[in-house]
Amino acid sequence: MIDHVPQNRKNTNFIKGTLAFVVFFLLETARYAVDMALVDDQNADRGDLTAALLASEYLDSVKGAPRVENPFAMGREERVVVAGAGGFIGSALVRSLSCRGFQNIRAVDINPLGKWHQIIRSDLFSNVENLVLDLQEKEACDRACKDAVYVFNLAGRDVGESMLSALINNNMLMAARANNVKRFLFSPSAGLCDLAEEQACAESTTSAILKECDDYLAIPENGCELDMRIVHFYEVYGPYCSYDDGREETPAAICLKVVDARLSGLNSIEVSEDGSQTGSFMFIDDCLEGLIAVMESGIKEPVDLGSSGFVSINRLVDLVEEIGEVKLKRFHKVSVSNGMKQKNSADSLIRKRLGWGPSTSLYDGLVKTYEWIKWKRFVKFL
Repeated sequence: MIDHVPQNRKNTNFIKGTLAFVVFFLLETARYAVDMALVDDQNADRGDLTAALLASEYLDSVKGAPRVENPFAMGREERVVVAGAGGFIGSALVRSLSCRGFQNIRAVDINPLGKWHQIIRSDLFSNVENLVLDLQEKEACDRACKDAVYVFNLAGRDVGESMLSALINNNMLMAARANNVKRFLFSPSAGLCDLAEEQACAESTTSAILKECDDYLAIPENGCELDMRIVHFYEVYGPYCSYDDGREETPAAICLKVVDARLSGLNSIEVSEDGSQTGSFMFIDDCLEGLIAVMESGIKEPVDLGSSGFVSINRLVDLVEEIGEVKLKRFHKVSVSNGMKQKNSADSLIRKRLGWGPSTSLYDGLVKTYEWIKWKRFVKFL
């Protein structure tokens, strides 16, 4: 005989689940409101705005402003441009710069504002200007770089095609020189870096990266000296990252699979290959710290931003299962690709020159990412 769950118990469980979700949703909404520090610009001067921002929970892990004696420190009053500001890293960078007290930030992206990963609203925060521009066009790059002193060009790293990335980087470099930009940081496309690493040719990855951007443009000409910084990202993850659009990094993809397995009641997860592939994974807060540290340093060689530890896919699944308090059966999907078994960063340069390394443990970063993705899935299926 099959035991049936009484209807009143079903109703009680449904009410409990609904109340738990409502409480979780309200807490997350309140934390987001505090995080954004929605102050009235008309009644607060810039100093009060900075103080309000610095009071948010989001800044608990952010270290203080650079020491005054740092000759490469960016001026808080000078214009800073973030190209690719609608992407995961770019949008988080705009937010971080705003929280650090930068008063003149220009955020640029090709996508409409509604599709940006995060956005600091210009109508609420007068220190941020948001522009929707296509940086494949030279006129758009001139508009983006006008009156700029520092440029973070992250617009070319996610376009997928190396030639398109090179076009954007070249356009931005020429515009930066024409507008007398003081310092220019860019990140090469991931596709180009992967290709250079896989080819095992005599030419180093560094040389390939420089060629993508036609580094001769950085040579002083007509009195315009452009100080270059080059940063290569590996797998960066954290809240607000891509997680279900085909562009997600491995940690987010695994978090999503575990969340969905729990929500659906399934006890299985699909793992690529045998799960022994290793990678370098960096939490977004650490990435921003490293990115700004490089910009405010004298390092002109290409820098890897990533963790030095080798973490396998199987280990990632172990950690996320522990966070989700579940144990899943794993099905291994064999791929026809002959990709690398290892993909790790070489961050010795930044450690040696700046004494800097990521401070967020993989477990702690995964906890924050898992909880954020779980919340997003709850909202989606509400």
